[in-house]
Amino acid sequence: MCKIIIDKDDFNFLIESKMNVSLIETISKSAIIKFGNVELDISRKNVESILDYVANELSANGFDGNDEPNTYGLRLEFLIDKLSNVFYN
Repeated sequence: MCKIIIDKDDFNFLIESKMNVSLIETISKSAIIKFGNVELDISRKNVESILDYVANELSANGFDGNDEPNTYGLRLEFLIDKLSNVFYN
């Protein structure tokens, strides 16, 4: 299992996303709010699925016409960094 700490905005983004419904349910059930952040305790497979979704979202909507990250893309990159840090370490 992987323990991930994200802020409420990132948590809400994941919950409101178009990810697989069962993955969203898993995330919701594992969420514990601590000191304004959300702690998730989920499997490595689920972390990988979330990473895939966020990376695809970044590719589709996270860049401007010059292939530079837009505001949304910067947010996605930050979330990818958090998730990758847990997944690969």
